Amino acid sequence: MGRSPPIILVWLLATAALAETPLPRPDRPPTVSVAAEDGGHGGVVRASFDIAAPPQVVWAVLTDCDHARDMVPNLVSCRVLDRDPAGRWDVREHIAKTWFTPRLRNVIRTEFDPPHGLSYRRIAGDWTRSEGRWTLTATDGGAATHLDYEGHMALGVAVPSWAVREAARHELPQALAALRRACLAAEAARPPAR
Repeated sequence: MGRSPPIILVWLLATAALAETPLPRPDRPPTVSVAAEDGGHGGVVRASFDIAAPPQVVWAVLTDCDHARDMVPNLVSCRVLDRDPAGRWDVREHIAKTWFTPRLRNVIRTEFDPPHGLSYRRIAGDWTRSEGRWTLTATDGGAATHLDYEGHMALGVAVPSWAVREAARHELPQALAALRRACLAAEAARPPAR
């Protein structure tokens, strides 16, 4: 009886530590939700998923404008228009073509906190609202990454907001799956640590 309290205490502490750090589930599809916002004129998108690659690898892939077209459906181009020499922010122009519009231009300013997260907000283009945040959390002792995403959007062109939300509901899981594949490929290509 005298030894039970310390064992229970150790078990409780271990359980609490595990609860604070999400366990990676790289085989599970992303959790995605899309809902109306701003009285139905806009939408909010939330996603959560795991990648079996360290945050530094995920960060490099997530912020790579040159290869964004490989991951984002309907993205025609991504180019950096301006950047902070210290790497704290950049301004990017995204051009997309969708089934409901011939071409959409979105210029965003992105603030970086490598490799923990980034936030972005619209500064020009066809969107009236485009802002969001990616959060990267190391899991599995730093060998994997849990990602959370939240984005708020509204278009300034004559497109029903439900169509924008449906496009996001369809395309975001594809983009997240492509992001996961790109991160796994980047991790496999990394030289082994010495």
